[in-house]
Amino acid sequence: MNEHERFIRVAGEAASASLYKNWGWFFDETYELLVVSVFGDPFLMKDGRVYWLNTGTADFEVAADSVEEFNTLLAGDQGAIWLLSDVAEKLEAGGLIPSSAECYSYIKLPILGGEYEVANFYPLPLDEHFAITGDILSQIKFLPDGQAVNIKVVE
Repeated sequence: MNEHERFIRVAGEAASASLYKNWGWFFDETYELLVVSVFGDPFLMKDGRVYWLNTGTADFEVAADSVEEFNTLLAGDQGAIWLLSDVAEKLEAGGLIPSSAECYSYIKLPILGGEYEVANFYPLPLDEHFAITGDILSQIKFLPDGQAVNIKVVE
């Protein structure tokens, strides 16, 4: 077990279904879900390449050209960056530890100015995290930088 493995989640059926349903505007089911970071960022595979989706910004990039390369990178310094290990350790030290079916989700998304700081996270089931982030980002991702947005929370 490498030092970063505690910051990895294996998504169950509900979380996987929520990911594809709520992020289907961004990628389709030809991308195979591998694992999810403790911050709800999925790593997906297609045609042998591994991709990383930042659910706080909707940035999607190639993480590695193979699963073997991905596993090597994940065990090293790059893994600490992808998994936000330093922030996760601070959250753990403060007693905020999500269950294996939860992730740290954002109070304010980074794309809206939220910071990668302890005070901006709370534990949320993965399926709910994918639903919330996918819905919000599908509505704002392609707006021009600096565009004002109003978010209305409906209960």
